[in-house]
Amino acid sequence: MTKTVSSVIIGGLMLGATGLTGCVPQDKYDSLLQANRSMVEQLTSVNEERQTLFSQIKSRDAQLTQASGEIRRLQSEYALLGGEMEALNLSTEALALRLAQMQPAALPANIEAEMMALADAHPGLLSFDPDTGMIRLASDLTFGSGSHVLKTGADNVIGEVAAILNDGDLNDYQVLVVGHTDNVPLARSKPKYNNNVRLSAYRADSVRQAMVTAGMNADRFRIAGDGPYNPVAENVDGGTETNRRVEIFLVARTVEAANPATTATAEENTQN
Repeated sequence: MTKTVSSVIIGGLMLGATGLTGCVPQDKYDSLLQANRSMVEQLTSVNEERQTLFSQIKSRDAQLTQASGEIRRLQSEYALLGGEMEALNLSTEALALRLAQMQPAALPANIEAEMMALADAHPGLLSFDPDTGMIRLASDLTFGSGSHVLKTGADNVIGEVAAILNDGDLNDYQVLVVGHTDNVPLARSKPKYNNNVRLSAYRADSVRQAMVTAGMNADRFRIAGDGPYNPVAENVDGGTETNRRVEIFLVARTVEAANPATTATAEENTQN
């Protein structure tokens, strides 16, 4: 009996010793638990970054696809504009030749005197060349920047020009209105005009409309947009004010109108 009890006691002690030997100390257990939690957090963070990167790659792919389409569109537009510019240059050369062949009419002495007095009354805005009978409007004072809309008061001055040119002795002459610009490209915010040639034609037509409103016969007019192709001064960086202008001439009715490829009519401008 004693031997049995002793065996049990010894066995219990051995089991106790074994149990104590197999236990992990609390501080080590806590350290391992913290390390495990840290690894889980790192793994979660890596997965989140991975998802973010995938989303960014997907977004970049979409942007690249869109950019590729935009590049193809721009290349197509560039090719189209190249063809248009080539045709426009040829048309502009023809227009310049026709304008050079025209013989502007010198104004009668009384009309010339009235025009000189009007130019003196509006220096900067209006000038007059008695040798050629050319009336010149400075675009910067006549129109808003990059626009064909007349500034306040400019239509009144144009109306005074119309009143002088509406003299009965001048009814046998056509009125040629030619718009000009410098060589600074239009801002992309001006899609209505597309280029300086169209802007110059719109401006010429605005002057024509103001003169018709003032009482002149619309059938007397021819308008043209010469854009930057006939400068009167060297173009410089930042724009050249002198080249931005609208010129008015009297020409014999027998002279053929300017090349229709570069002449803008009131109807065309209204439709655009």
